[in-house]
Order: sequence, then structure tokens, then C-alpha cells
Amino acid sequence: MNSNQPMASVVSPWRSWKYVIVSGAGILLGTPLAATFSSPTLLGYVQWPGILVFLGVAVNSVVCFVFWPCKPLLPKLLCFALAVFPLFNLLEWLGYDYLHFKYGS
Repeated sequence: MNSNQPMASVVSPWRSWKYVIVSGAGILLGTPLAATFSSPTLLGYVQWPGILVFLGVAVNSVVCFVFWPCKPLLPKLLCFALAVFPLFNLLEWLGYDYLHFKYGS
């Protein structure tokens, strides 16, 4: 065996689920924090601090999805599923903020 050949790498269980745990923890901690900045009115919208907190959550989830290697497929799919929720909410909250800015008081 040639000493220049790389050894086959074995992914540890912690490393294989690390990004899923980080992404899920970001969603569980960031979503309630961002929701505290919403206004309880009929034309409810989310204020800018909440949008910025949720932007951080969305970036965290997307980075976890992008940096996870493709080999164990289940954690990669879970990272993708966890990235869809914050991105959808971020776009929804930006839309509500835009509508409130354009048509609101």
C-alpha cells in the first residue's frame, strides 16, 4: 500500500448529525425570539429586529445544508428540510413588512 494514498474516512455519529442539530437548535431558539418582535394588530407584521433575527436563523440553516457532505443522505435531507422553513418564513415576513410599509399607516 502506498503511503500517499488517503485512508478511507469513517464519519462519526456526532459529526454526521452535527449540522442537523445545529440547524434545529437555531430554529428552536431563533423563531420564538424573532416572533417577539411581531405586532399583535389586525394588520400584523414583523418588525425589523425580528426579520434580522430570522435572517440569521435562515443563513444558519442554509450554511448547515450547504456544508454537509452528500454521503450520509438522511442528515443531508433533514438539513434541507430544516432550511426550507426559515427561508419560507423569512420571505413571508419580508413580504408582510413590505406590505405594511407600502399600504399601512
